[in-house]
Amino acid sequence: MNALTNESWREAFRYYSGEVLQGASIPDLEWQDWDNHLYYPETGEHNAPNAAAHWYQLARANFTAGNWEDGFFAAGVMSHYACDPCIPVHTDEYWDGHPAYETDINNHLSNFSLPAPSESVITNVSHLVVDCATYAHQYYDEIYAAYPNGDSKALDTNEDIMNHTTLCLSMAVNACLSLFHNLTIGIDPPEIDYELTHVAVIDYAHGNDYTNGYLTDVEVTLNKHGYAVRIQEDPFTAADLIDVDLLVMTCAHTGYSSSELSVIVDWAASGNKSILLTGRGDYSTYTNPEYPNDVLEAIGSHIRLNHDNVYMEGTYKPWYIDLYDIPSPSDTVNLTYGVANVTLFSPNSLYFTDERPVLPIIFADPTGYQTDQNAPAIERVYDNTQDGENGQQIPLMAVEEIETLRVMVAGTTFFSNYDHQKSFDNIVLFGNIVEWAKSNRSEFNPDNADEIGPAIGDVWSDPSSLVAMNNVTLFVNVTDVSGVASVNLTYTLGSTSNTLSMTKTSSGSYSVVVSLDSEGELRVTIRAADGAGNVAVRATFTFEVAASTTTTTTSTTTSETTTSTTTETTSTTSVTSTGTTSAPTTTTQSGPMGTTFVFAAAAIAVIVVVVVILLIKKR
Repeated sequence: MNALTNESWREAFRYYSGEVLQGASIPDLEWQDWDNHLYYPETGEHNAPNAAAHWYQLARANFTAGNWEDGFFAAGVMSHYACDPCIPVHTDEYWDGHPAYETDINNHLSNFSLPAPSESVITNVSHLVVDCATYAHQYYDEIYAAYPNGDSKALDTNEDIMNHTTLCLSMAVNACLSLFHNLTIGIDPPEIDYELTHVAVIDYAHGNDYTNGYLTDVEVTLNKHGYAVRIQEDPFTAADLIDVDLLVMTCAHTGYSSSELSVIVDWAASGNKSILLTGRGDYSTYTNPEYPNDVLEAIGSHIRLNHDNVYMEGTYKPWYIDLYDIPSPSDTVNLTYGVANVTLFSPNSLYFTDERPVLPIIFADPTGYQTDQNAPAIERVYDNTQDGENGQQIPLMAVEEIETLRVMVAGTTFFSNYDHQKSFDNIVLFGNIVEWAKSNRSEFNPDNADEIGPAIGDVWSDPSSLVAMNNVTLFVNVTDVSGVASVNLTYTLGSTSNTLSMTKTSSGSYSVVVSLDSEGELRVTIRAADGAGNVAVRATFTFEVAASTTTTTTSTTTSETTTSTTTETTSTTSVTSTGTTSAPTTTTQSGPMGTTFVFAAAAIAVIVVVVVILLIKKR
């Protein structure tokens, strides 16, 4: 789009880039009408040439009528059907290596050196697509051989494949540019009028996420909402921020100096400022939420990014968090108005040093769960079990007011170019947030209320080795800024299931005694409520309960003596709250000395049981 020679139309395509990108992505993401993505030159099979021509005509018709949103959307759809056959794998039969080749291309987009694009006049759209497919097809056999299966890679090692792919990509770019150019011939462009009343700065100076060319669309979105946009490529100084209203900071991968933090703090306190800050899950050592956390701590925010990665079940890949249960606008100071769904790529969860000033606005799906893939450990665990339950407790976005400073934090960047291409409402949410950022500070203020349930730690046992037909005391730490109202433990062991109320110990933890009436797996769930009525659940902790100790005595009688021989077998099992167990060990003691040992052990056991009973009665 940026290579269009007509400056007015170039600005129009830029302004409507969201519609173009949505149209370009929807055939893959939703329609999946694969016949329109293919053309086989040798047989004439499939419909890409006709589909491209159809959507070209729709775009022209809408441009002529001044239906700009529909026209640019149609142009995006047209570009998809026209460009797919420029790739050799779309010109003949599918095989397992087809997606591997496309993945290899996506992973090497920054490595291709394409010539400057050029536009030309197209007289027949269908013929253009056929010609492109015919050219690309000459490389099909070589690519087929280079990618025999779904894990294949070749671009790093096969110069011919790299060269062939470069030529095909260049052809696709020129075809798309020429079609965009032809769409505009003889039609006046729409009038683009930005009223820029505020200033936004996007941080590019700290290796920030998506600043390698994937935040260009958000600049247009900010323009539409009245923000002039500047890019910050050097460390922050006071002069850089003097006229800035909104600071956008995607997840930084290098730290902020003390002088930069001081500059940001002074700017944030200067009145009616806003910060939008994002994280990124800790699936690799490349990410470090501590850098954005340094900013949050410096400005006095109570929001923090967790050292975790949130996944969910039921999506294309578990790191795509597709959310459809969105809190009501009345619960989010109107930030979710018009937002029916949101998708997040590999986010951190959030935690709060004080939950009362913070308003969470987006939570994970019930199937969501946290993982800890790189050090340090997760600061706040909400649900780290992949069991399809309780993930809706995990906060992924939140806002806060600190006097007149408005702070917005998300677990991942949800407004990149990729997000502008999707049919989710990410950009609607982004628009609501940047409007809130510049709105009157007397309106849409978050309540000072606790919205999050208690923090529940890991469960541990005393004794650490559990044996059937004995009692065990289970402990857990539970805390909340509003106070803990109740803590209940539900356990299942064999056919027994029960819910018990836990009591607070002198050390501050909560405990309860559980009778182990059989061997097997003990499964434990903790449910806690705070003084504000919020509830949290942690599940499932597992412990292995070993079989009880058994004693067998046999007697042999002679005419002169009677000798008792006793064999005692004891199984012990090491237990952790994650259910990891070590191998059982067996100790056998036989003979007359064994008899004495057994009697002594039995006597000691009786004394211990009596003492325990007395202690329990005293408590």
